[in-house]
Amino acid sequence: MDVHAQPDALHAKLEAYYHLVLHVALEVAGLAPLSEVSTHTGKLDLAVQHDRQAIIVECKVNQSAQAALAQIRHKGYFMLFADGSTYVRGLGLNIDTRRYLCDQAQVHDYGVLDGSDSLV
Repeated sequence: MDVHAQPDALHAKLEAYYHLVLHVALEVAGLAPLSEVSTHTGKLDLAVQHDRQAIIVECKVNQSAQAALAQIRHKGYFMLFADGSTYVRGLGLNIDTRRYLCDQAQVHDYGVLDGSDSLV
């Protein structure tokens, strides 16, 4: 995600800013993203569910995509979609605020899960 086209005064180093940009882009694309979804272990940044597929997105700022995926796994966010019919993926993103872009993205496939799966 390259945000160079936005005026410099709008740039922020907060994760919430980049999360909002991603949320709006998904809305404009016709998807219905879910943001800041509360679970018993925390709040996932963003999720999109469409046609029996779900993508859980975790954003980090000046860290790593791997750290974002580790949070999805550690917190068990994927279990929100463990219904036995939805294919679940985790997407970890890292935003480099010095260059104002997403410099890392990593995907992990959890597959179709039911309530008995335990990947934590």
